[in-house]
Amino acid sequence: MGERSRVFLAVVLYSLACGILLSLFSVFTNLGFIRYVFSLGVLLLGIRFFKQYESLGGRIAFVVMSIVFYLLTVLIIVAYLYMAGVNLLPPEMNPALE
Repeated sequence: MGERSRVFLAVVLYSLACGILLSLFSVFTNLGFIRYVFSLGVLLLGIRFFKQYESLGGRIAFVVMSIVFYLLTVLIIVAYLYMAGVNLLPPEMNPALE
């Protein structure tokens, strides 16, 4: 495996992991303290990636792809919860609770 393909694979895998952890942090707000473990995991993965890969292009690709994977993962989670019948509205906006 060449150097470029190894870096590409690392960027994709690190970005996917960070995107999933960020989406878990933002979607599941009722997990209490465990929620912040996801955020800490993203921070540690980001630090590890930035130590290991020092090229500017790789770092920019990592950040952009993390955001893209985050948005896609949130979209998938919300679509699944909506189809499962989970009420996603906050209590103050929920007409069923009035």
